[in-house]
Amino acid sequence: MSILKFRVILICIVIGTFSIDMYSKWLILQMFNYIPYPSSEPISIIGDFFRFTYVRNFGITFGLLNNLPKEQAVILLSTTSTIALGVLAYFYKNIHTILKEKVISIGKVSLAMIFGGALGNIIDRIIRGFVVDFLDFGVTGYRWYTFNMADTFIVSGCILLGILLVFFELKVPKKPKPLP
Repeated sequence: MSILKFRVILICIVIGTFSIDMYSKWLILQMFNYIPYPSSEPISIIGDFFRFTYVRNFGITFGLLNNLPKEQAVILLSTTSTIALGVLAYFYKNIHTILKEKVISIGKVSLAMIFGGALGNIIDRIIRGFVVDFLDFGVTGYRWYTFNMADTFIVSGCILLGILLVFFELKVPKKPKPLP
């Protein structure tokens, strides 16, 4: 496959993950009649195990840091978003020096998933001032944090990248030959 075709595929992954996230959030807002005071009653999808629950997340992934004062949250989230985008750019730029050739394309796909998801949450925060979360899983009173499709793409991309970094050989820099 040519480099150009592969780059088009990566752009499609970013746009696709972003679009799926934004569309799913729009659908949830419609389901919960967002006008701007939504219903707070969960919608059962698979009994109590899986349901849609509308949550305004002012924090980060899985609602962490949701109770921070707004000023601190803005500073912290701006800083972490900038750092995260910097790390993504670093990995993308240097992936050829980190991973062996046979898994570089998978590494780039994982970075595209992470970027698309991050973009969805960043745009959501810019537009609404918070991130819409709605995927709610739990068993017998124990609930996981409510999250969204962007979080799913970000975590999936990180897991895939982690697998590549842990289970596949990394490129080892060649040692220079000693001078005679």
